[in-house]
Amino acid sequence: EALSIDPATEDQSSWMSAWLMASAATLLLAFMRAWLYARGTVGTARRLHNAALGRVFSAPVGWFEVTPTGRTLNRFSRDLDMVDSILPPFVESACVWSAEILSVLCLVILIAPVALVPSMFALVSMLRMNRRLQPAILETKRLDGTLASPVYTLFADVLAGLPVIRTSGLQQLWVDMQLRHLDAYSRATFLYHACTRFFALRLGALSNVVLGSTALAVVLLGETDVGAASTVSVGLVLVYAMQLSFA
Repeated sequence: EALSIDPATEDQSSWMSAWLMASAATLLLAFMRAWLYARGTVGTARRLHNAALGRVFSAPVGWFEVTPTGRTLNRFSRDLDMVDSILPPFVESACVWSAEILSVLCLVILIAPVALVPSMFALVSMLRMNRRLQPAILETKRLDGTLASPVYTLFADVLAGLPVIRTSGLQQLWVDMQLRHLDAYSRATFLYHACTRFFALRLGALSNVVLGSTALAVVLLGETDVGAASTVSVGLVLVYAMQLSFA
């Protein structure tokens, strides 16, 4: 007599196989993402450093006479460190959140199409706000980098002329000059962070508009529509919509 297989057991086995395949695919994609991220960041950092170093080595002697030493040190220390350490995570986060926003819009279209209108309004508002605030953020960041150069220049000059400064008794004068440069640099840094936080606050408000409109549309559809979405689908779209607040 042939052995009979319970349909429930067979269905459970198929679900377990699907979950195992999905987990393996997730691990493979995560490994590929980490490998591409590391290779891209290291290669880009090496090319930028070699290009900047080649430009400096091929510059004429007159360029070194008119360019402050602090500006060169700032380019090879602080600026390159920001490009190597801060810019890659920001690019990765931008790609991840772009995919997240696209997935939220797709779920909203499938489950609660009524919420698409306020969602598109919020998206257009985000784009317009980005176009208006992006120049201010770029200018304050450029000002932050420009005002950091005198700090390095003055520090290098102090190290080079330290015996003369001590002999002349002008320590307090150089300390006051350094404090003035640091004060100007701190003001530029504060303006940059204030602009970014202002932009993030407005983005958070628009994300809450998307979340609220989606929840309201789901509730209205559940009360009026005969073929309303299931509870699992509603919870899924709300959870994904809440992720926009962390973007």
